[in-house]
Amino acid sequence: MKPLAQALLSAALAIAGCGAQAAVQTLNSSQEGGFWSPLGYADQSGSLAGTAGPKELASGPGGIGGMFSNRAYVSFDLTGQSDPITAATLRIKLTSYNSVGPGSFQGGNWTGASNASESFGIFDVSTTQAALTAAYTNPGGPIGTPNPAGLAIWQDLGGGTQFGSFSASAAAVGSFIDITLSPAAIAALNASLGSTISFGLGYTGSAFSGAGGLFGAPLVNQTITIDTLDTGHKLVITSVPEPTAAWLALPGVLLVLARRRPRA
Repeated sequence: MKPLAQALLSAALAIAGCGAQAAVQTLNSSQEGGFWSPLGYADQSGSLAGTAGPKELASGPGGIGGMFSNRAYVSFDLTGQSDPITAATLRIKLTSYNSVGPGSFQGGNWTGASNASESFGIFDVSTTQAALTAAYTNPGGPIGTPNPAGLAIWQDLGGGTQFGSFSASAAAVGSFIDITLSPAAIAALNASLGSTISFGLGYTGSAFSGAGGLFGAPLVNQTITIDTLDTGHKLVITSVPEPTAAWLALPGVLLVLARRRPRA
């Protein structure tokens, strides 16, 4: 190859390589809510909306007490995104932390067990956005009748593929917890470009055994709450624009021009 052709080809490749620069964007969440078992009811706006983890109630819904488990979700609108995502960090705003369990009598007082931190996971969600935001209450019948559709969504929020994990503690209350999302999550994000994606948040630690508040025993509460403002959480994405056809064709065009001989 002639020196001129080599120079033009090198320049073209360098220019084409500069055509796709990584960009970092921070997206606000678009929806937040929660579901709880064993009844499968949804709570998008009440006190349990942003709650995740096991919690014991002496008198729960309809006067029914016992152990309940909450799972939350956070959604992000990707309708304005088209460039492939190469990395992502989920930023969850923590608003409270609880770790209380049965303990023992000490000096005439009941002292409950507790953990310095509790473990939670981020999971894929296959439930559609429309289904997530629908109403799930008592489907009819006796007080405390389970809602099968809501229970299926509760299962979805903490099952399937785990995209990441984090430890919550009292020290983190009031701040964001950053979770680096896995390659499986990146694939899910790219599959959701132009639409909406949701992430489930569920407890993955070891739950205390409940004592039902008997004999003054503390009620189990190993929960966190996250910001219940729909836009209170963040998704930081790194994306790289795909090269256009013109950029891809540029090296070849310049090479052809360089090889052409001037006409006599």
